[in-house]
Amino acid sequence: MEVEYLPEEERVTYLISDGPDTEVVEIQSDSLMKRPVSTLTRPRPWAYVLPPDAEDAVELLHRHRVQVEELRESVTLSANVYTIADITYESAYNHDAATKVDIAETITREVSLLEGSYVVRTGQMQGRVAAHLLEAETRDGVVYWNRMDAWLPKGQVEEYKAGQAEAPEFPIYKLMEPTPLPTRLIP
Repeated sequence: MEVEYLPEEERVTYLISDGPDTEVVEIQSDSLMKRPVSTLTRPRPWAYVLPPDAEDAVELLHRHRVQVEELRESVTLSANVYTIADITYESAYNHDAATKVDIAETITREVSLLEGSYVVRTGQMQGRVAAHLLEAETRDGVVYWNRMDAWLPKGQVEEYKAGQAEAPEFPIYKLMEPTPLPTRLIP
């Protein structure tokens, strides 16, 4: 999800002063830029699936009290998959290499999920947090904070940009429909 900040819908009045012995000034403004407005949204899935060995991402999810399950056997099922148009890096806060992923398109296809893959259902108490952390374009998630770097197909993205290959897939799948899965909860 992407957000921009727009002016408040109503005029705002507030008082300011430099201290107890100075004049109080009344300020009225209609351009206070603090109203968040979504500029990009994505449908929330029933669950996200991360690749096996994505422990850094799972650790970040656990820090936010998101429940994570592990597949006990491999399965093949239909999932939404993002394809990647570009991967860039930007400076954010005190972090010089925050990862920014641009999505080319969303496709639905049969995917083979390996035993050990991580499943994060969005119907849990922290489901909104999970969705925010696991969406590709979020500016504060597992990809942005480099928790999925080993799984990003950077070389394939360069081939795609050069016109030598199709857009590669984003490594987190979205299950849009409730699906029985052989999982166990990761403590």
